[in-house]
Amino acid sequence: MIADLKIPFDINPVPAYYTEPELGSKHPAIILIHEIWGVNDHMKDVASRLMQQGYAVLVPDLLYDTNISEKVSAEVFDDFKNPDKRDEVQIKMREVFAPVHSPEFAQETIAKLQACFTYLQQ
Repeated sequence: MIADLKIPFDINPVPAYYTEPELGSKHPAIILIHEIWGVNDHMKDVASRLMQQGYAVLVPDLLYDTNISEKVSAEVFDDFKNPDKRDEVQIKMREVFAPVHSPEFAQETIAKLQACFTYLQQ
């Protein structure tokens, strides 16, 4: 089974990608934390490979309410490799990621992960 889910959380459910080897049976589960690029094809591929090993895998989009994933593209990563653009890109990235440095973001992320854990227990 592969599905896009909404994990109940406050007033804004957490979007997540979910995969499990066999519908209706119990499996060990993993909450897979995505990179700064969000829940992209690479994360879905990692989830699929873990599923093939017998795990149910939940990949919550922990940045869904920040718009960070939309502001950071693969081009930005490529620009980090270019010495002429690196300083400019680092400044931009600090601005984009400023919200995740707050204690409130950390507390909310932990609460979102707890909601994901609770979902998997059910």
